Amino acid sequence: MNILLLNDSMKVGGTQFYMLQLAEVLHSRGHDVAIAANDGEFVARIPSNIAYYKIMLEGKNPLRLARSFSALTSLIKENAYDVIHVNAPLPTVIVHWALIRSGLDIPVVTTTHKIWEKEAHLRTRIFAAIIYPILNYCSDQIITVNRISYDKLCNLRPRRTQIELIYHGVKAPNYPPNYEKKKNPEDYRATPQIISIGRLVKQKRFDLLLNALEHIRKEIAFKCLIIGEGPLRSNLETLSRKLQLDDIVQFCGYRENVSEILEDSDLVAVTSSWELTSFAMLEALQHRLPMVGFDSPGVRDVIEHDTNGYLVPFGNTKDLAQAMKRVLTDHKLRLRLQNGAGKILEKRFLLDNMVDKTLSVYQRAVEIRKHKAVAS
Repeated sequence: MNILLLNDSMKVGGTQFYMLQLAEVLHSRGHDVAIAANDGEFVARIPSNIAYYKIMLEGKNPLRLARSFSALTSLIKENAYDVIHVNAPLPTVIVHWALIRSGLDIPVVTTTHKIWEKEAHLRTRIFAAIIYPILNYCSDQIITVNRISYDKLCNLRPRRTQIELIYHGVKAPNYPPNYEKKKNPEDYRATPQIISIGRLVKQKRFDLLLNALEHIRKEIAFKCLIIGEGPLRSNLETLSRKLQLDDIVQFCGYRENVSEILEDSDLVAVTSSWELTSFAMLEALQHRLPMVGFDSPGVRDVIEHDTNGYLVPFGNTKDLAQAMKRVLTDHKLRLRLQNGAGKILEKRFLLDNMVDKTLSVYQRAVEIRKHKAVAS
């Protein structure tokens, strides 16, 4: 198949990482793949054998969007794409009208990477309430990456598209060298390591993590690494000092070697008020790490309670603290949760499975278009 992947930009983000993974695997399977988006840091990661077209598909400047519309129309006309896969709302609308203008009959598949839930920002919820019906109209097929968005989209009436839930995926792991030794309780270190990963923004609720750690700081020995940067770093460091966690919690900033840090960790803490599908959580599954987190949208898609970790009511820092303490001190439990993490990964989050399901959506969209053309 000849596939065009579209997004508003190639800035650093989960959507862009998803696109790069998808493009590389599709190309390795013999498909022709191109990416069209505005510039960003991830442009440098696009392999040389995958075509990249810079098109401004974001912003509020009408003149720029008009130029983008014209450029996109020309691009579609010049290439015989079998499917156009869009990964942002505004480009979906632009593609819809570009296809009408060009007179081409190409199916459009949209992946929505947003979340529509009370825990999301009010602006995001209002935007979703408006854009989801538009995507329903402008797309042939819609892919969602989390359960809450899938349920909301399935309730749209009238619904003209088929909705498919396809979780993000990661490569099947070569388990880290120290995984085998962690099977033996006598090999567990006296000071286990908790890790929490994400941008230091309100959504991630690292303040609640710090409060939970304060509950158990005198009960057990541990250290905690917080990986990520963001506007709340100064406030969180101040809170850490106020809770007397300076000698326990380390703010590590943005790190390239997250995989190495995960390999040397014992537990992942997830305190987000909501997630799409966190690649940090999927990496934790790759390393068979137990997770403890709040029972919030997106997080509950990855953590199955008492299978690969524990979920506690959102905001309940005492329950979160006790769950972390239990996992860190019960070696048999930790081993069971490690094994559960491997099973969850294989069942739901492998990259090859993600690509297989996405190709099935492409093929279904093409076949439906062909049947409509014959019927007309």
